[in-house]
Order: sequence, then C-alpha cells, then structure tokens
Amino acid sequence: MIRNSPENIFETNCVFVIVDRAVNALATRFKQLAQYADKFSLIYDLKKFKDTKEEDLAVRYMKLQIA
Repeated sequence: MIRNSPENIFETNCVFVIVDRAVNALATRFKQLAQYADKFSLIYDLKKFKDTKEEDLAVRYMKLQIA
C-alpha cells in the first residue's frame, strides 16, 4: 500500500476528521443527557417523588430554579 496515495490522503484528511467529530459530538450529547436526567429525574419518576422527603424536595426544586 502506498503511503501517500490519494486514497490514504483522503482517508486521513476527510474521513477520519468526520468520524472524530461525530464521536466527539455524540460524547458531548450523552454527557448533556446525563446532566439533564440528573436534574429532572424527580419529575419523571413518580414513585421516587412520593417517597422523597419534603426537605429533599425543597433542595431539588431550588436546584431546578437555579438551572
């Protein structure tokens, strides 16, 4: 295989860059989703909502207002 063939240059300069950006974008999106799930999990889990103490609810609501 020729090292500086047009195919290798294209692969290095285009394909790998696109794949790298896609992987980084997905990683960023999953980090954001994890943060949102942490902040808003109380809203979506009604059993957890019923079992949570009032003091904990107040703290979580304050965090939601700040966010």
